[in-house]
Amino acid sequence: MKPHIINAKFDVYGMIGNPVSQTQTPTLFNTYCAENNHPAVMVPLTIAAASDLGPLLTMMKDSKFLSGLVSTIPFKADLYNCCQQHGPAASILKRVNTVKISPSGEVVGEMFDGIGFIKALKSKGFVFTNKNCLIIGCGAAGQAIAAELKPCGISGCSIVDTDMSALKRFQKIISENSETYHLETTAPKDISNFDLIINASPLGMNLDDPLPCDLNTLKPGSYVGDCITNFDETNFLKIAKAKGAITVSGADMANGQLSSILGFFGIS
Repeated sequence: MKPHIINAKFDVYGMIGNPVSQTQTPTLFNTYCAENNHPAVMVPLTIAAASDLGPLLTMMKDSKFLSGLVSTIPFKADLYNCCQQHGPAASILKRVNTVKISPSGEVVGEMFDGIGFIKALKSKGFVFTNKNCLIIGCGAAGQAIAAELKPCGISGCSIVDTDMSALKRFQKIISENSETYHLETTAPKDISNFDLIINASPLGMNLDDPLPCDLNTLKPGSYVGDCITNFDETNFLKIAKAKGAITVSGADMANGQLSSILGFFGIS
């Protein structure tokens, strides 16, 4: 592959967050553009606080120095509030991880975390029908994945988070499908009845973090996923794989999102 030499005709996209160094999206985006000879590049932009988003988007609209943004933690809720238009997933979840400026000058946002993880699971051969799922973490990513699982045909989904406000918020979102979701503040010790276990919590971003749940009762042949993108394989996934699980990594999730993000930006 020839070097992707950036010139003055390139469109520039930003990857925002705090921290942002762990995300795989710029690497995947830039590799795609280089391989397809598309004049675009994505650069990491560490944002100090949510209060910086408004000025950044105003500058983006007025100067057109950025063609779009993708967001990691912790600004997905704040970014939703900055948008004048929302895609289908963002409208339900009230969270946004990708934005662009419409021809009329409005900020348009969508949420692709859930879609990305579903695509990653499908690529690994997971069959959703009548499966029982466990998600640890009810933040933006956990809620996005949980919301996408129901239309795929799962029979049940338990969501665990110590933050009651996050659980209550998600309960409002899924009120029409409340029989599918079970909200808990502690992870079950026995996970043998789950076909899919996903870590959507921050646990695993540091090497000395505890596991998000006990894997002693993990059923061989089950699927275990992790939204953490710091490492190719987290300790959680290493242990799960050793116990006979099929694993889906944060990098797989990022790769699953890529086609949706590119399409949102009009890149083909």
